[in-house]
Amino acid sequence: MKILIVFYSRTGVTKSAASLLSSELKTLAGDSAFVETEEIVDLKDRSGILGWIGAGRDALSKTDAQIRPLKAKVEDFDLVVVGTPVWAYTAAPAVRTFCERYGRSAKAVGFLCTMGGSGDRGAFDAMEKACGKKPGACLPLVVKPGKSESMEAFRTKMRRFAEQLLRTVSPNGEGRAR
Repeated sequence: MKILIVFYSRTGVTKSAASLLSSELKTLAGDSAFVETEEIVDLKDRSGILGWIGAGRDALSKTDAQIRPLKAKVEDFDLVVVGTPVWAYTAAPAVRTFCERYGRSAKAVGFLCTMGGSGDRGAFDAMEKACGKKPGACLPLVVKPGKSESMEAFRTKMRRFAEQLLRTVSPNGEGRAR
């Protein structure tokens, strides 16, 4: 089976979560899965305080983002896991644009979000709507701003999420998302 993990990360938190997920999937699936990770690149500069303010504004107004085309072909994967930070109780604009552009060609999807407190439901709903399909599994991770906790604190949750994802694409179809 082939699994693609795509993510957008402004500060590196979602990137760390995607890396941990990749590690867990590779450990659990072993040689039975090929796992590839690719970053969604927003062509708009979102750095600094002005970037942060603009990011929230664009998320609220559902502004489309200009993103770099993916190297991977989404349709070649059995599962695409999409990771986003939560901005203004929704998915980051680059992720929403990815989902609108590529989500419908994905065979199956899973969603991951990182946030400082809440907003996962809004992010997951936006991603589901843009992809046009229900996720096989979702994982919200609350990472408190200013805390230096590492993704290691989430290893158990990530392992359970990886197990759920693998069941959605098992070769015999058992546990497949409906």
